[in-house]
Amino acid sequence: MTAQEGLSFLANIKGQCSEFQREERKQAFRKAERFVTNASKQGGVTPEAQPHSFQDSKRKTKNARVDIEIRSGLTFIPSPQTE
Repeated sequence: MTAQEGLSFLANIKGQCSEFQREERKQAFRKAERFVTNASKQGGVTPEAQPHSFQDSKRKTKNARVDIEIRSGLTFIPSPQTE
């Protein structure tokens, strides 16, 4: 999966959340997006680099978080350059 696909997937998940759910996870989504972007800059990540849950320190709902699960292979690789 490329980083662009990962960011697109996160945007899709965010779009499925209610306004309250998005607000509770606002910082968590930003952290997850930053993780994907930084992983791409490093050439991608493997399951060994599995991140912890991303959470918003100001959330009201205790279990409001964003998780990224890397099951196998190299993911969040840079997008191929088109000429």
